[in-house]
Amino acid sequence: MNGAASIPFDRAAHGGKLKEHQEGEPQMDSSAMFAVLRGRSLLLMLLLATALPLLSARFIWPEFFVAEVRSLPDAIVGCAVYVLLASLIWVACKKAGIADQISFGHRLNAKQVWIYSLLGIPLVGVSVFGLYSVYLPLSYAWPDFVVFWVLDVPPLIWWEPRIEAVLASGVNAIVLVAIAPVVEELFFRGFLLNRWHQQYGPAKAVVFSSMIFALFHVDVVGGLIFGAVLSAIYMKTKSLFGPIVIHMSNNAIVFVLLLVEGTVYSGTQNWTLDEFRAFWWLGPLGAVIGIPWIVWFFRKSLHHRQAPST
Repeated sequence: MNGAASIPFDRAAHGGKLKEHQEGEPQMDSSAMFAVLRGRSLLLMLLLATALPLLSARFIWPEFFVAEVRSLPDAIVGCAVYVLLASLIWVACKKAGIADQISFGHRLNAKQVWIYSLLGIPLVGVSVFGLYSVYLPLSYAWPDFVVFWVLDVPPLIWWEPRIEAVLASGVNAIVLVAIAPVVEELFFRGFLLNRWHQQYGPAKAVVFSSMIFALFHVDVVGGLIFGAVLSAIYMKTKSLFGPIVIHMSNNAIVFVLLLVEGTVYSGTQNWTLDEFRAFWWLGPLGAVIGIPWIVWFFRKSLHHRQAPST
């Protein structure tokens, strides 16, 4: 898969595969190419890529669910989820005859990369707002669930002086900043969004694909908003490079903030329920930081459709 222009294709009469057009016939753009894979097949890929590494780890590392020793196994499983998902996508594309023809869209120039990178800042704010808007009320109504789902998750950075902890932190950093943004954007904004756009129209495609994306993350509301913003950007620009850069920036900012927190407090432990409640003001602060900037971005930066860089 690469960012080159796609060779024109059309549906074959059987087997769901593609065949080349005769010269002079209209080309199939990248969005139509992404729409080749069926939505049900894509959701099955996501389910398998999530479940198989977890089930495998349970047998390979019996201690996987023991918090004190799970740093490296947990990081490897997280990486395996994305590697397996990317592999399943490639196999499906190969079977459909489009593995070498998928286009990520036009590349970005330096100014566009900078603008998209800045959008990662308000999206972090929106994510914090979404997190608190859902889980702060739940922390009083259903505290055990909030502890399990939000507060008791494995950390991205392990501060213990063990080689396994250092390796786990390094793997988590690579997955969070480099691998996850590419694979998730290819899957959610590339294949799933375009497939459902073809079936249900743009509005339902954005909502449905963003909902699935949100369920793939702890912060459901923030994930829903994040997915909708990146879906709108992709549909406006017809390029995955913008969403990928924004996603990388967002995740890198989160990782840097965790590094700063751990450095200032000499390593971090998971928050307690009382600590989570005490920082309730982070939710409104996130909204103040994030929402106006997102509105500005759409009004200024996406007013005109971007032209491909030469």
